[in-house]
Amino acid sequence: MNLHTKCVALLIVAVVINTLCQAQKNTPSFSPQLRELDAELPRILDSARIPGMSIAIIDKGKVIWNKGFGVVNTESGIKVLDRTIFPAASLGKPVFAYAVLKLADEGKLHLDSTVISSVPLEYLEENFLKGRLVDEDIKLITPRMILSHSSGLPNWRNSGEAIKTFFKPGKKYSYSGEGYFLLQVIVEYIMKQPIETVMKKYVFEPLAMNNSTFLPRDGSEYTSSYGVDGKIINADASEVANVAHTFKSNATDYARFIIALMNGSGLTNTTFKEMFNPQITTDICKTGNVSWGLGFAIQRTDQGNTFYQWGKSPNASSYFIGFKDSKKAIVYFTNIANQGLRIGEVLVQKTLNYADPLFSCFGVKQYNK
Repeated sequence: MNLHTKCVALLIVAVVINTLCQAQKNTPSFSPQLRELDAELPRILDSARIPGMSIAIIDKGKVIWNKGFGVVNTESGIKVLDRTIFPAASLGKPVFAYAVLKLADEGKLHLDSTVISSVPLEYLEENFLKGRLVDEDIKLITPRMILSHSSGLPNWRNSGEAIKTFFKPGKKYSYSGEGYFLLQVIVEYIMKQPIETVMKKYVFEPLAMNNSTFLPRDGSEYTSSYGVDGKIINADASEVANVAHTFKSNATDYARFIIALMNGSGLTNTTFKEMFNPQITTDICKTGNVSWGLGFAIQRTDQGNTFYQWGKSPNASSYFIGFKDSKKAIVYFTNIANQGLRIGEVLVQKTLNYADPLFSCFGVKQYNK
């Protein structure tokens, strides 16, 4: 065998080895449960009428499997890839909370300062209230209350009506997207930058979340979105960045974020502990069993505390749940409303060996085929 032939043979061997390594990366050969899930997911997605999915599994603080399933668009049949970007709705809230806590560590804002001490009233009326202040209790709201959903603000305001609180801020839990948007307005005022610029600097770039954004969809790397009726929902090019519901990402990016949370990366020890410290109890499931930290829910279980967030919108459904102490988690995105949450219980069971009771508490009709 001459030198040229030997070189060609070695090159072929190298290519084969690299191909096998890449296949191993996306093939869960280490776990019978994940091998089974890898084989079952296409059938599950088909029977649950879910066009596409992005999923990642974390164990001991590392991504052990991430993969795309299904299609970007039901008509084109283009396959979902690891880098395909999905609408993620409320999964942007913990990401924003992480940025806020980094700003707090830098002294740029204070978690217990009232909103009125952070921005001029005129600015608040123009950019958040969209009119005159009619509820003095709004002046009592703090970033801590907003991040723990105890601001008293509604989830979303009624069109044409002045926004008001439901109860005295800080007194109890009530999920609020409006609260998160209020804090976005404050951050933009303090930083003198659009929220996307702030998020790039404090989260996306440090964590290499190159496929995450709060801006409108623009490009072939984005998946199409579908409503509960299975009909396509066209992207809104005029959509304004809103940290409460316009987040877009994929499981590959979000897994990096979850690992950063578990490790407290970029946060002081004090802030890291505060983020996972229950701030207020909720009435989710058994009263007192689920609390809210600074950016996500916390549930006490026999396996340790979990932290989680769901995403539910007219064009997407997503979910993540993690165990901070054992550093294991699952995150997944789907490109259809509601249906993605239906398969959540079986996914959590198969990947984390945990019977997650939250889906039934949410009133989600579970997938059982």
